[in-house]
Amino acid sequence: MKELDKWIEAGTIVRPHGLAGDVVVDIRKDLADLVSDATALRATHGEGKERLLTVESVRGHVGRPIFKFGACDTRDQAQLLRSWVLWVSREDLGELEADRWLVQDILGLDVVADDGECLGKIAEVMPQPASDIFVVKGNGEEILLPVIKEVVLDVDVSAGRVVVHLIEGMRRGTK
Repeated sequence: MKELDKWIEAGTIVRPHGLAGDVVVDIRKDLADLVSDATALRATHGEGKERLLTVESVRGHVGRPIFKFGACDTRDQAQLLRSWVLWVSREDLGELEADRWLVQDILGLDVVADDGECLGKIAEVMPQPASDIFVVKGNGEEILLPVIKEVVLDVDVSAGRVVVHLIEGMRRGTK
């Protein structure tokens, strides 16, 4: 069973936006719609720097939301937050919908084909426009699996396992 982390890495503050203390955040794709509902985010920078930021508002921007945090009212204050990493509490995220998981939770899970063959572990999740790609490493090979219902049959985070259906040609040396 995989132990779930209390804090989930949500993104990184990229730069100030405007003069009123707003910041642009490079948010993780799997959390984009969830983080905007959080009331506070933990921010860390380097070794030992940490603070709690109160979310006043979030507004959309192409791929990168713009956050307004309490006590950050000027561009200079926003500039000081550049490159800080934002974390959201798992508790603030609440219960996820069925068939939804967080990237942080599935990294390292065992991947098993529907015929019972152990394929390896999820080493990486590559965000793509159409669907994410699971990078599975094991048995001396790397398999790229699109996260679509025809391929990913079951994700059981608590059991530490993902069941997949391999389509012909997904592995090297197969047609």
